[in-house]
Amino acid sequence: AGNIGGVTVGNYAFSESSVRTGSYEENSNVTTLGRGAFMGCTYLSEIEIPANMTRVGDEAFAGCGYYFADYYDMPLTVTIAEGEPITFGSNVFTGCTIEDFNVPLRMNVTADFWNGMSVERIVPAVGHPTLFADKYALYIWENKVPTTLLRYQPESDADTFEIPETVTAIAANAFLNCERTSVT
Repeated sequence: AGNIGGVTVGNYAFSESSVRTGSYEENSNVTTLGRGAFMGCTYLSEIEIPANMTRVGDEAFAGCGYYFADYYDMPLTVTIAEGEPITFGSNVFTGCTIEDFNVPLRMNVTADFWNGMSVERIVPAVGHPTLFADKYALYIWENKVPTTLLRYQPESDADTFEIPETVTAIAANAFLNCERTSVT
């Protein structure tokens, strides 16, 4: 199937294959990845999403990188270039282990986006419209006010952590593997 002005990689096109990298040339015409496009590619170690890609379907990379993450302790590398606004379906990276997830300005995400993946650090671009991180935690913010605590940053050196008064929700697994002695 095709899009006006772009190419779609169809549903499950490379699913369960031995693909090792998912990258596109800078001026690639691929703008959309279908549902499960690379699902279950356990040998996939690197994903590069170009600036002109505007849609990544549900479960597009679910279960990818498992082989290297489990047997060689090498997490999946994900790079998302700045560019056109991009929409992600649900469970895109479910079952993936990612060390650093850098969130570009063009990527709006909700708390549910992070469900089902293991991420060491989530780093939003400076000035990101919906995400804010300080040295202690990652938040969804509205009008520059943190409202949802997404994740306590594991590299924080504080023994105690005080949740801002403006936070009205704490995301699932926000304090997973937290080693702090006090959270208020």
